[in-house]
Amino acid sequence: MLLILLPLGGYLLGSVSSAVLVSKLMALPDPRQSGSGNPGATNVLRLGNKPAAALTLLGDVLKGVLPVLIAKYLDADTTGIALAGLGAFLGHLFPVFFGFAGGKGVATSLGIFLALNPLIAGSQVALWALMALVFRYSSLAALVTTLATPIFLAWQMERIGTSAPPDMAAEMAGMWMAMAAPWSAAQWGLMIVMWFVMMVAMMLPSAAPMILTFARINRSRAAAGEPTAATGLFLAGYLLVWLGFSAAAAAGQFALQTATLATMDMTVTPTLGGALLIAAGLFQFTDLKQACLAKCRTPVGFVIAHWREGHIGAFVMGAHHGGY
Repeated sequence: MLLILLPLGGYLLGSVSSAVLVSKLMALPDPRQSGSGNPGATNVLRLGNKPAAALTLLGDVLKGVLPVLIAKYLDADTTGIALAGLGAFLGHLFPVFFGFAGGKGVATSLGIFLALNPLIAGSQVALWALMALVFRYSSLAALVTTLATPIFLAWQMERIGTSAPPDMAAEMAGMWMAMAAPWSAAQWGLMIVMWFVMMVAMMLPSAAPMILTFARINRSRAAAGEPTAATGLFLAGYLLVWLGFSAAAAAGQFALQTATLATMDMTVTPTLGGALLIAAGLFQFTDLKQACLAKCRTPVGFVIAHWREGHIGAFVMGAHHGGY
């Protein structure tokens, strides 16, 4: 019964839109019809009221915290706790009380992790603040933080593993030895996803100036009544290239594992590790590095030299630049 009530209760609580209620109480415009149209704390702040934005943020965070804490109080198992948090997150995205048009779920997901693991939540806040400070775009900071969350989770799992008692450590060692066997289709999928998440987390900050430049150009063209292309397709070009690299990296990892040069957790032999370190150092003095930096540091120059019209053109441009 808890497995039904917990996600349902979480969903109903998550469906309460803090932004809409706070805006009504403080006589502000409806955030769904003003600013960016997103019912969240950032848009409420954009409407010019810091106290209202703070209250909205607090309400959205509590929507994630409370369902998880209630599930823990009721001695729910891991599945029940996870479903309670998932219900709150989905409620924020698709609120039943507000026509299923909700926010992005950033603050609510932070609340969920705050109740589950404050260390991961603190890492999320630190990364979001850094990205927002550097790029001045809350949505970009939220995207990078979301994509980096699996890395924070893996880091926390590693911490638990290294501090585990001897018998648990032995079990974990046995698990890694078992996973050193030929990979199943599921393992291939997980490895590719792992590499893809790392690729996006590492490359998106570098690609952000180009993506933002492309979006600004399209906004200017739209204002002038000229044809535009979807920025999402431009970004999709990057993602496709990064996905291809991730598949190649997973294949390389499998080859190294098969050759007993690396383990499943990518611990390599001293010889290979030294060779990779030397190769990385030599790369710094090659023309290839300068070519990559020239393309990444001058987004306007790339746009002028390689601009393509239409949605397909946007996708091709993204893939072209993503290759660097």
